[in-house]
Amino acid sequence: MHIVHEIVLKGRPEEVWEFFDNPENLKKWHPNLVSFSHVQGDAGQPGAISRLVYQEGKRSIQLTEVIDVREKPSEFTATYTTADGSVSNRVANLFSKKGTGTLWVVEADFEFSGLLMRFMSRFLENSMHKRTLEDMQRFKAVFESRPKPKKEKAPKKPKKKTKKAKKKTSKK
Repeated sequence: MHIVHEIVLKGRPEEVWEFFDNPENLKKWHPNLVSFSHVQGDAGQPGAISRLVYQEGKRSIQLTEVIDVREKPSEFTATYTTADGSVSNRVANLFSKKGTGTLWVVEADFEFSGLLMRFMSRFLENSMHKRTLEDMQRFKAVFESRPKPKKEKAPKKPKKKTKKAKKKTSKK
């Protein structure tokens, strides 16, 4: 099953990437995420493996993430596999400049193993589309409402004394 969705975010690709790439922000837009833990490899880099645990109603779902591509600030692609191996999902997150914002495209390819999961996949397609779009919209809302980092101001230059100010100081 192949899913593609896109959304435009208010912010430069570098800003979007910085927020997206921070594991501390995951729970902000994945509310069902219980834990995210690095397992092996260079964290955040291609080949790195992490474990994600989600609570979906009464079910706990464990996914293994293997990072395939990390090209700052334009692409983050990873493969997610369920603990039993019944579902594998390769997700490409693509970021590009669009006007004054960022176009975020998500391309997800799901593969189902076993007769039951392949049969169920026909009924899951709509919910997979819906879930992907909801995640993206949640990310947009959280990203666009985040506190903006304060820009450092250049030190103020001393004011030059005007002729009037010079006269006042000279009279004293």
